Amino acid sequence: MTTILRPGEIQGPGTPAPFLKLPDPDSLFTRRAERFQGLAQDHPVEAFLLFMAALTQAQHRLVETLTGRAPDTLPRPAPRGLPFPAAGLPDIRHWQPGLRSLLEEIEPSAPAPTRAAIRRLRHMSDPDRVAMAREILRGHGSARDPAAAPLLAAALQAHWTVWIGQTAVEGIPAQTEATHCPVCGSPPVAGVIHSGGGIHGRRTLHCSLCQSQWHLERLKCSHCHATTDLEYPGLEGHHPAVKAEVCGHCRSYLKLINLETDPRADPVADHLATLALDLLLGEEGYTPSGINLLLYLEEAPATTA
Repeated sequence: MTTILRPGEIQGPGTPAPFLKLPDPDSLFTRRAERFQGLAQDHPVEAFLLFMAALTQAQHRLVETLTGRAPDTLPRPAPRGLPFPAAGLPDIRHWQPGLRSLLEEIEPSAPAPTRAAIRRLRHMSDPDRVAMAREILRGHGSARDPAAAPLLAAALQAHWTVWIGQTAVEGIPAQTEATHCPVCGSPPVAGVIHSGGGIHGRRTLHCSLCQSQWHLERLKCSHCHATTDLEYPGLEGHHPAVKAEVCGHCRSYLKLINLETDPRADPVADHLATLALDLLLGEEGYTPSGINLLLYLEEAPATTA
């Protein structure tokens, strides 16, 4: 049976390392908001990171309203295959009220372009919001409305994280070469190198949607599984906890967040604080194999395996 580390459980020395670690919705977003606030200090994009902190804190408050709801208010897991496939979007009654409350929460701190995006989301019909949500959940990292998509994506992240955290996820086989989340099927946002306990030095991939983490051995491309022609560049003199695993075979990369270097690092926050690295790698012809749902592009990155 696959070992799964659930919220609240502690991985100790001598305990077999789990293949899958489920998210802890009670603390995940508030810790991420604190990380955004810390990264914002004297950063060239300080205002952007501070707004991300406000958005992430709004996600935490949305999680608080969702936690503990009766099972009949949650979507049903798929009868086979992925427990909560992103492609099977839950009925709109499950997430549209949460989106409205999140928009109300963040509007006072939003910059002018984001306030305009909030108005667009509010005035959309339900079918149009569902269409945007499906576009997001396809996992291509692009959207027709790049300013509005992260706001809707933030609501979806909060809902999926709670649904996964409140559900008995069973029967997921360990996969030695999983490129997408074994829980919801979404691409990763980044890899994480762990520190301490029974998982010191272990690499997991962090889901861009439901925030689960799954094991993928190190020194292996998370896109094509090549074990040669890999490089690990970073930003010289800045953000030492963040490197990119760059593959010369498939010309893709995925950022690695090293908790050995900085235990406070967060895969979503530190990813957004190091966009200069993405620009440098893009200039060299590499494309990201992962996505960050809090940042959208007008053009999609390379299709993942």
